[in-house]
Formats: sequence, C-alpha cells, structure tokens
Amino acid sequence: MTDSLLKTRQRLSLEQRTQLINMIMLQLELNARVCDIKTECAAETGLKPRSIERYIQKARREIAARDSSQQTAACLELLMILEEKRTEQLFADSVNFYQNIIADPNTGTREQLQARERLDKLLGLYR
Repeated sequence: MTDSLLKTRQRLSLEQRTQLINMIMLQLELNARVCDIKTECAAETGLKPRSIERYIQKARREIAARDSSQQTAACLELLMILEEKRTEQLFADSVNFYQNIIADPNTGTREQLQARERLDKLLGLYR
C-alpha cells in the first residue's frame, strides 16, 4: 500500500516550489480568491488543492515577513531623520546661545572670549 502511495505522490523541485510560492504571493497581493488560486495552481502543477493550501500558507508567511521587515526599515529611516533634525536643532541652539553671550554688552571680556572659542569649536574653526 505504501508503494502505491509513493508512486502517486508528486513532488516539486526546489525551483518549482519557489516559482509556485512567488506566483501565489503575487496573486494574494492582487487579492485573488483562494479557490481561484487553488484551481489555477492545480491545473498548472497537477497538485491537489490540499497540497496547494500549504503553499498558500507559506506564501502568506513570506508576505508577512517581508512586510514586517519593510516596516522595520521604514521606522529606522524615520528615526534617523528625527535624530538628524534633533542634532541640527541642538547645534543651532548652541550656536545661538554663544552668539547671545558674545553680543551681550553686560558680559565680561573673559566670558566673551570663552564663548568665542566654544563657538569656533562648534564651527570647526578652532585648532
């Protein structure tokens, strides 16, 4: 009995499986009905609908994994942009602070010189 089961069982090669999963992923992204996917894949590959359900599940998992990795990448990009803006804002605040010290007539000469040195360091002019 097991010999007859092994003979009727059809196996796909790795390339065929990958191609089938990619085709199913494309159809799922186009919102095709699962029953239509099953009938089309069954006609193309000769597999039974139950076997195709496993490939559909695999395709859904791959779509979810890809979407989550894309979402993670988008979040990281947003964080980098926010951090860059935050750094620019801190730099602008520091420059403004030292310029106010230098421009204030009530500030002593020593404090003005120190503010000038620190401003030069911020701007990359101090050696």
